Amino acid sequence: MSRPIRSEHEFFPVTSVPWTPAGEGVEERVLSRGDDGALTRITRWAPGRDTSPAGVIRGCAARAW
Repeated sequence: MSRPIRSEHEFFPVTSVPWTPAGEGVEERVLSRGDDGALTRITRWAPGRDTSPAGVIRGCAARAW
């Protein structure tokens, strides 16, 4: 099975990737992106940002530390 390849980066400071707007009160750092739209990112929400109207979103592998 052929899988789309994402850009490959090994051991780099995430601070070298700027925060970009990803919606109202949301910013992201995209660390890797594939031709198919798959990506690895770090996302942050502004304090008090209410995401409950979006409901539970599934269909992605998310990890939070």
